[in-house]
Amino acid sequence: MSETLLAKQKSNLPEINIMWDPRRGNLGEGIGFKESLKKPVAYETLGRKNAGKSSLSEVLAAHYPKVIDLFGSRDNEGLCWVRSPFGKQVLFLKGNSVKIDCNCADIINATDVKVSDFEKYQAVVSCSCFYGDMTEEWHALTKLMSKLWHRSYWTEPWCVLIREAANLLYSRLALGENQYQAKNYMIYVLREMRHHGYALALDTLRMYSIDADIRALSDFIFIKALGIEGLQAELRWVYKYYKPKSLMKLKPEQFIIVSNCGPLGVGWFDYPSWHKKEHENLIREFDIQITYGQVPHIPGSGSSQVGDYEHLRIIKSRIETGKSMDVLAAELGRSSRTIHKHITLHNNTIRTLGECDTCARVNGDYRRRVTD
Repeated sequence: MSETLLAKQKSNLPEINIMWDPRRGNLGEGIGFKESLKKPVAYETLGRKNAGKSSLSEVLAAHYPKVIDLFGSRDNEGLCWVRSPFGKQVLFLKGNSVKIDCNCADIINATDVKVSDFEKYQAVVSCSCFYGDMTEEWHALTKLMSKLWHRSYWTEPWCVLIREAANLLYSRLALGENQYQAKNYMIYVLREMRHHGYALALDTLRMYSIDADIRALSDFIFIKALGIEGLQAELRWVYKYYKPKSLMKLKPEQFIIVSNCGPLGVGWFDYPSWHKKEHENLIREFDIQITYGQVPHIPGSGSSQVGDYEHLRIIKSRIETGKSMDVLAAELGRSSRTIHKHITLHNNTIRTLGECDTCARVNGDYRRRVTD
């Protein structure tokens, strides 16, 4: 897209307006908010259900040249980018077990995508409906998150949008990690994203869902309507400036903003016209046809079982390199007996059924080819 067309698009985006409270001083040496929209910084939005968290995150993300919408609620609200100012320049990420047919976006497997594939799109979207189950989704997105670090050089910041950010923590728990490991991973993500040119827009339903150490890494915290939850201890100083009752009942377009430098303000934003409304069925609206196949077997963390993706690596390495079973066993961290078992299973299944069903579940290129 030309810079002129992109600038025209951005000029029509919803605005975010802020009035800083003079009682807390100015931003001083910190990053100004409008300036931050051109930098890889972290934004966090806190608030109860229906407080307007997700719509604010979308407006923040839309001010960047590219948005990568990774996590969200189960109602697939990330599909809204199809009707955003980004138009047809949308890429859908999906699980290997799912087939998608649509005319509104390009499609690629989340496990196969490379950061270089994002270049020609303005919105990259992953929705829960694009995966056979939650385990497949979390496994695919975990691999994708590790690939984001491969962006070693950048000239413009991209924005990674994580709705209901606690889901990222839960995904690590679901894959077998304990709470300590999951929290450390989240902190690592926040710290490293900016070094690779990614801004982060996070939102969370409850104050206690995201640890204080994680919130401390946010450059700006947006406080939406809190309901009965109230502010957590380290943010209760905000009540010296704004009454608790007023924070309970903020309108969806309103917010309180806290800079990590100390300044405090009030603000409001324009509602994004493309945002998903409560009872909309965006899958039907955009005529997206989804077919679900067999979900790959993915063992939990620490399990000695060989999952479908590891089976695929064994077969792929054997066919493409011709290495002996002992060498493959050493490289893959498995016994030669395990390597032999899976090669034999692969070959016997093809000879009996015509294809290896294990390889087929992960769309393996060699599902119909026996090894030597």
